[in-house]
Amino acid sequence: MDLGYGLSFEEYDPNNIRHISLVRILDNDPKVKEVFFSLENYIYNIIDNEDKNITDKVYVVTGYSENIGLIMSKMYGNKLHISYALSPKFRGESFSAYMLDTYSDYLFRTYPKLDKVYVQINPQNKASKVVAAKVGFVKESVIDYSLDNYYKK
Repeated sequence: MDLGYGLSFEEYDPNNIRHISLVRILDNDPKVKEVFFSLENYIYNIIDNEDKNITDKVYVVTGYSENIGLIMSKMYGNKLHISYALSPKFRGESFSAYMLDTYSDYLFRTYPKLDKVYVQINPQNKASKVVAAKVGFVKESVIDYSLDNYYKK
């Protein structure tokens, strides 16, 4: 899926060496570990789940001849959650805001009955809070002591 600005979403392929390499890089990043503990396990929970929903997806975001990051969606109960991880090399360049905004808009267009999408953010991650607010997510609640819940309509 072409996003413009030389960026695209490519469905994650567990047999693609470029995709596997990106996951390994991200899995060794302390900021990613803080959120996912094991990104690889999180991905497989989405793509190899026997109760998989049609909205349960993992995409590699590519651009400038490189893999920039991952964006994922998973249905929990009746709430669709978006997660993302950005390669350290591309942080601070507005890629996460662009990824989150474009993907959430894509989900609303593709699934018209969807009224909200959610993103959960570690309260200490100020950059992610800024990204969520920048693209229209609003803080809804605190899930537990470690996550804040944001939504977009």
